[in-house]
Amino acid sequence: MKKHDIFLDDCNKLTRILVHMYHLKPNATMGFAVRATRYKNPVIKAHYETLIAFVELRNILVHETFGYVLAEPTDDVMNLLKHILSKLETPKKVKNMFIFDIKSVSVNDALSDVLNIIKHQGYTHFPVFEGTRCIGLLTDNGITHFLSHHVEQDLISIQETTVKDVFASDEHHQDFSWVHPEATLYDVVDLFDSKQHHVRAALVTRADEVTHPKDIIGMILPKDVALFFDELL
Repeated sequence: MKKHDIFLDDCNKLTRILVHMYHLKPNATMGFAVRATRYKNPVIKAHYETLIAFVELRNILVHETFGYVLAEPTDDVMNLLKHILSKLETPKKVKNMFIFDIKSVSVNDALSDVLNIIKHQGYTHFPVFEGTRCIGLLTDNGITHFLSHHVEQDLISIQETTVKDVFASDEHHQDFSWVHPEATLYDVVDLFDSKQHHVRAALVTRADEVTHPKDIIGMILPKDVALFFDELL
């Protein structure tokens, strides 16, 4: 196959991927698919101007017929298009990047125990269980917020204060969501970008219903997505 034929095939492949991924109309053009997903997919957003140029080149190759090829894609163009395709076809998955031990706590645990975990192990986010139910997320910021509201008291017993006491004062304790290990980094980006629910953490679980701390096998924070953002592009 000649370069322009391979280029056109790859353009069609990119269009099919976006149509399938974002449930666009089956007859959507490459130009429509790229424009429609510009703010939905980080790869498309990052390469948007280049992809629009590719759309124009594709249209010239398809529609401008002179009995000969008017323009031939360069090796750089071909390689970049294949790079974009590879990122769309085989995105990084949660299971490959965000599976690690999580420290969960009970509503009855002493605040002093949680502070010791933060001090010695560096954890900052803790799923909170009440019996077999995960009821939210306790964070170091939530603990700081709680302590700051009690700073004027002469004495607060860290030993007698429970997770439940702190948890109740944290207005953001429900700002989390569940994510499956098979989810892609694109799914995670969509989750944190959601305008319907403010998500401060995504808890990774294989279980359809979380009933035990061991059901939670990982956690993703917005800063983690920023750290691995280059993996998307």
